[in-house]
Amino acid sequence: MGAGRRIVAEHQVGLRTNSGFTIAMRSLHWLARTCGDNMIEVSGYQSESESETEITVTKKPKKTKATYITLVQGNKLLMFKGYSYSKNSKIRNGGYRYTCSRTLSEACKAYAHVSADDIVIKHTEHNHEPAKYIKVNNGRYIRINKN
Repeated sequence: MGAGRRIVAEHQVGLRTNSGFTIAMRSLHWLARTCGDNMIEVSGYQSESESETEITVTKKPKKTKATYITLVQGNKLLMFKGYSYSKNSKIRNGGYRYTCSRTLSEACKAYAHVSADDIVIKHTEHNHEPAKYIKVNNGRYIRINKN
């Protein structure tokens, strides 16, 4: 990489030139030069003009395994990114839709979809901070109420 340029983002991409030639999965670097112009470099191939190449960036979603906790009362909750969800309904392909366990108390509309093989495949944002849970002697959990 030449002087005065720095990588500002990096992804794995496919590159297609105007002639239709496709370069299989290469590292893409979004470069910023000190003069302020942006430039794309794909594993040694460079383009300063959008007409020269078509860049397709596809990020593979991380497969996140669903984690569950059981409350002292026996309720089983999905835990994802610090938030708890209650099982709501079945979705296609044998998975389930979970809604935020604070739907009523916080009017939160967040939800998550979990596939039949326990992978979180979709989730939305919450309108509140996550609840805190502590594990008790029998391995179950209690929610700590905020004061």
